[in-house]
Amino acid sequence: MANRKLVMEEHDGSVLVGVMQEGCDPVVKTIEGSLNDALNQVPQFLTEAQEKWAVQPKYPAHTPPAPTPKPVTTPAATPAQPQTAEKLPLLAGAEQAAPAEEKVDEAKVEATEAPAAPAQIEPEAEGPPAALVHATPREDASEEDKAKDITAMQEDVSQRITEAPAPQPSAPTPSTPAKPGEWNYYLQDGRGPFESVQAAMDELGLDKAARPQHNRWDRLSTELKEKIQRRPKS
Repeated sequence: MANRKLVMEEHDGSVLVGVMQEGCDPVVKTIEGSLNDALNQVPQFLTEAQEKWAVQPKYPAHTPPAPTPKPVTTPAATPAQPQTAEKLPLLAGAEQAAPAEEKVDEAKVEATEAPAAPAQIEPEAEGPPAALVHATPREDASEEDKAKDITAMQEDVSQRITEAPAPQPSAPTPSTPAKPGEWNYYLQDGRGPFESVQAAMDELGLDKAARPQHNRWDRLSTELKEKIQRRPKS
């Protein structure tokens, strides 16, 4: 049997259960009640998912609707430009006498008006970036959409864990500067030092088949980082 993954998320009065299998689309179901009620129905839910995959492992491909043609718009007529005083003989003489009076008025206005105070720029409200807002499956969505939402949430969490910056070690004292790339590893109860992460996990007695196989401390889970502490070599 192929590997399967079970995901459960409890909401107010209901539990969203999803199961995934390699080569098949996820199967999602909403169970009324608490998480304990949903656990009792997990065996039956897995059987139903296996029967569904045997008949139809993949959802039908989505066919987008044909684009709607845009209506053809006729450009509006350009309004007629008003005639200037040069083209109207009766207004040509009056336009030449007007500038002297306008200059006097403008000088009085400039002398009496005070310069406007610069506008104050309000600081933007601080808040969490939009990329960190956690999306939850929509209650009114179809089973297919809920399955896609669960897959997207898992990919988002995995990407955040991968891109999370590694915690910076405490600065060494001037008398014992730390050399870059050289670390010692200690257990939470003080045992150590150990030369590598794997040696520290051996001391903890962790199963080699179930634990991480790398020596990158910054890629460990938060629980393992609390049990295995990294310090610069003196």
